Amino acid sequence: MNPIIQSKDLPDGRRVETEDHPGGERVVRHYQDGALVSEAHFETLTTGKNIHREFDRHNHLKRESHFYGSLDIAVNSDFSNGTKTGERYFVKRKLASRRSYERARLKYKDMPMADASFKDFGAHLLLKERQRRRRGRAIFRIGKTLKRSTNFVVS
Repeated sequence: MNPIIQSKDLPDGRRVETEDHPGGERVVRHYQDGALVSEAHFETLTTGKNIHREFDRHNHLKRESHFYGSLDIAVNSDFSNGTKTGERYFVKRKLASRRSYERARLKYKDMPMADASFKDFGAHLLLKERQRRRRGRAIFRIGKTLKRSTNFVVS
């Protein structure tokens, strides 16, 4: 069976072309002034896992995502000229560390393993946020203490 192709012209010389294949795969191409800008492949497996791959105009992989549901678990990989440059992990719709992703991945056998050769972006960012909150709480406590100690009555 042949794929079903739909095309939509947008303002400013842009066009989007959608190609639906019988097996459930969808390919979306973005054009600017007639030239291909990017191409995205969307695939849903029988297990419920979704795979999205985005390519640049030179057909180099830019981004790849594997996920279940509405980010119940997900791994997003970034690429530059076809070479992987990093990964981000999500568990229960929130940014997660590599360790949390690996624990959650045990329930999803076909999710890719975390790549330990890259810095754990999620763990780093979550640590910075935890430190920021601790500083904020400490400043709040110091402020309350100072306020109490300066509230005295002069007669």
